[in-house]
Amino acid sequence: MNKIGISSLLMLMVVTFTACQSDDGNVVEEGEVSEVDMMKPMDPAEKEMIEVMEQMDAMLPSKDEGMMEGDFASAAEADYLGELKDVDGGRVSGTVRSTYDDDKGAFVLVADFKNLPALEGTDFYEGWIVRKGIFFDVISMGKAVGNTNAYMSETDLTDHAFYVLTVEPDDGDPAPAKHVLEGTLKKK
Repeated sequence: MNKIGISSLLMLMVVTFTACQSDDGNVVEEGEVSEVDMMKPMDPAEKEMIEVMEQMDAMLPSKDEGMMEGDFASAAEADYLGELKDVDGGRVSGTVRSTYDDDKGAFVLVADFKNLPALEGTDFYEGWIVRKGIFFDVISMGKAVGNTNAYMSETDLTDHAFYVLTVEPDDGDPAPAKHVLEGTLKKK
């Protein structure tokens, strides 16, 4: 895909999921799953991320089509880039990158975050993209999983050039809530 290695994106998300501390306090190395984690039911956000990863995987071209490992591993290979700033002036930060491949009919957006505060109760982080101007539009990029928000669509959404990360209460209200990070995606 237009300089996109979704396989690298998938690997990045897997590393994000697997390089963490388990509930029993033991550090789980990349590729390992603790016995406690294996017994827990899968979190709905993790289930949703796995579904997105499977959809992305289905769109991967074969090696014969020229896909190279690491194609979307860095922001240098996206068509649109943005720096995310903490709206409260704090230490939370991030980057967002996206692209649309006409040949594959695939829009891909990936946002990565640093220093996100732990959430309370059933609150969750959700990403949004905004098209400003006369034809104003806001589209949810879904729940962030760990420190990543990944989204894929068959629709070219590159005209939605403003990204927002919010903290959402699990209250069934689909409207964006408290803004945490914001930034503009700019064409390279």
